[in-house]
Amino acid sequence: MWSDTSIPDLTGKVALVTGGNTGIGLQTVKQLALHGAKVYMGARSESRAKEAISSILSENHAIGQEHIIWLPLDLSKLFNIVEATQLLSSWEERLDILINNAGIAADDFTTTTEGFESTMAVNHIGHFVLTTKLLPLLKATASQAGSDVRVVTISSSAERFAPKHNVFATIKDLSDPGTTNLNDYTSRTVVFSRYGASKLANILFTGELQRRLDQEDVKIIALALDPGPVATDGDPASDTSEYIVVIPFEGNH
Repeated sequence: MWSDTSIPDLTGKVALVTGGNTGIGLQTVKQLALHGAKVYMGARSESRAKEAISSILSENHAIGQEHIIWLPLDLSKLFNIVEATQLLSSWEERLDILINNAGIAADDFTTTTEGFESTMAVNHIGHFVLTTKLLPLLKATASQAGSDVRVVTISSSAERFAPKHNVFATIKDLSDPGTTNLNDYTSRTVVFSRYGASKLANILFTGELQRRLDQEDVKIIALALDPGPVATDGDPASDTSEYIVVIPFEGNH
């Protein structure tokens, strides 16, 4: 059985984890740092990020302060994502691990300043832009001898709740993925539908990214994974009164 003891020595590696200040992301940041990686915690709130970093450092004295760094990142704002990638690229000459973890399931139908539905914007579009903008740094790292570059996107089996015959062909499709025919935009059915569409988009994006990397003979592995039902703030199915769930530490395994 795989466990945290299966993680190899990551000394010299650089990682970025989005949504790294809570849930699965927080546990992932901790494990990567414990195994020697320099980890950037992508998060919107500086105070919450620094509080999360302090909690990790206070409980794990083997981790130095220089091993976990806050990266200002708001996945609902495209200009902020671009700024974050530029900042990271100015700080680092390599990026070995990108973990697209952040996710939400908005109860209300809201849109971002760019006009995208919020769940799709954060869960997929934001990560699409982030990954695309960081590809030059990831590819440069992959070209080095002994590299093992990974792009890991946290998806979900909730993709099965995506509207049938979903086609992501236009901005409107991404902004309102097949839910206009449902009466209540805030019902659990519609919330799951929007969330499922974003998770389906994660999977499709990862498959296409890997296809293009293989076509270019770039030695990067792109993965989309389902962590299972985990009790996190962003999971619409994490109500422990109705579902069997595991805590984030178990889920990040």
